[in-house]
Amino acid sequence: MLGLLVRGAVRVGYYEDPPLVFSGRDGPQGLYVDLLSAVATAEGWELEYVPCQWPECLLALERGDIDLLPAIAYTEERATRYDFTSETVVANWGQLYVRPGAAVESPLDLEGLRLAGVSEDVYFTSFLSLLEKLGVEVKQVPAVDYQDVLAKVEAGEADAGIVARLFGRLHARNYRLVDSPVLCCPVELRMAAPRGLRPELLATLDAYLSRWKADPGSIYFRALDRWLGALTPQSGLPRWLWTFLAALVGGVTLMTLFVVLLRIQVRRRTRELAAERELIDTILNTQATLVVLLDTGGRIVMWNKACERLTGYHLSEVAGKPFWELVPPEEKDWAREAFADLEGGKLPGHFRTHWRSKGGEDKLIEWDNSVIRGPGGRAEYLVVTGVDITELVTIEGALGESEARLRAVLEQVGIGIFFTDERGRVVLWNQTLAELTGIPEEEAVGEMVWDMQYRLLPEAERTPERYRELKRELLEALATGRPPSSQSRDWEYTKQDGRRLQLRGTTFVIPTPHGRALGTVIRDVTEENEARRRLAESEARYRA
Repeated sequence: MLGLLVRGAVRVGYYEDPPLVFSGRDGPQGLYVDLLSAVATAEGWELEYVPCQWPECLLALERGDIDLLPAIAYTEERATRYDFTSETVVANWGQLYVRPGAAVESPLDLEGLRLAGVSEDVYFTSFLSLLEKLGVEVKQVPAVDYQDVLAKVEAGEADAGIVARLFGRLHARNYRLVDSPVLCCPVELRMAAPRGLRPELLATLDAYLSRWKADPGSIYFRALDRWLGALTPQSGLPRWLWTFLAALVGGVTLMTLFVVLLRIQVRRRTRELAAERELIDTILNTQATLVVLLDTGGRIVMWNKACERLTGYHLSEVAGKPFWELVPPEEKDWAREAFADLEGGKLPGHFRTHWRSKGGEDKLIEWDNSVIRGPGGRAEYLVVTGVDITELVTIEGALGESEARLRAVLEQVGIGIFFTDERGRVVLWNQTLAELTGIPEEEAVGEMVWDMQYRLLPEAERTPERYRELKRELLEALATGRPPSSQSRDWEYTKQDGRRLQLRGTTFVIPTPHGRALGTVIRDVTEENEARRRLAESEARYRA
């Protein structure tokens, strides 16, 4: 606790800008809400959230009707009206979204078109200023919030709409829109208070943010990972911040250069650059999963930061080398054979290998893959995605140890896991699985395994016939020791809050002194599948 006196309830204005701040089933939530809650708990603050539309939020802040406004872009003009934190929470920028097939590849293509945006929004106002400098005239279509912007483009009331990129990446596909190559206006998102009225609030927030940023295990990084999914604790900053934090240093110079570059933009190169940008961005932004792009000779073309962290090798050290060069000698022959006929379309499927790091440490990886095909359906690249299961295998070997030690290990693994006893009754349901499914441990423990697996099925599959089949398979596995026929499967799961996840689960038999038990591991492959889809689309657009 810092001890700075904050009197009365802190009135926090908020608007709909997920994943930064938005209305949830149980009240406001998002990245900023997590951070404010942590400070409020430590300092004994009482937070009172006040919903508002964006222009009204700014007016309420200026009048002093609210004490704090999160997720507000810092500009020199705004700094004359409000007080800001010195610390930035995240960087963001504006992204232009259009309907599929729209011929908008640069700001110049917007001439005479209808552009939707939110009044007083920094991206909308800055982009309009940019268009004016370029001599591009558009018809403005005002919207009440970012959702309204995307809805107007989807409905054909506008030809394009500009919103914050973090919002767009989360919601654009729900409106069947795609991002164009046009982006603008990188900004720092901070928190603001009425000018001269609440310096103690901002000083306290700055102190906590500064401390959290120096600690990769802090609530700041955990919240970034939860809401943005792009955490890079080695460097102390999310990977996607580096480019735009550097760009922000340029200030006015950046915008001047941006205008000049746009004027001389060669349109036939824009499509190629956009496809390449999307391809690279997709790979590098899949932080939680190992992602490797191979050519048909099994050679490494590209891999992401997760691979660099696990192996200790930079991409430049392994590019062009065969995938199996990182495999221990005793597994090399098998790995080489598995990738021997990629050109013929023979894929290795699901498989496990060890990867040996630069320091000589072996990690057991479970791999999956998909192919990128060129003209005529010919395989051109293989996207291999993997998860480090070294700790999971260690857990399986530790089953004979005490339950307390086992539980402590299981709760540290970022994979959903549950175990049954010899009768098929759930005896362990770890915290990761509780968070993944929304089903707490106290609801699951003591239930029969077929009841819980049935509960996790998509709603369309929950039929009496499917329940009987599932129960029969699992009882047979307990009786015979043979894995169930549906041992491994992918499915879509809808959480209680409405979020849809793509899950991958594997059920296995565990011999025990008194018979057999069952174990199931479940992990979220939503990002993996999205990465594969976007890679394939990027390649298709690039070739188009």
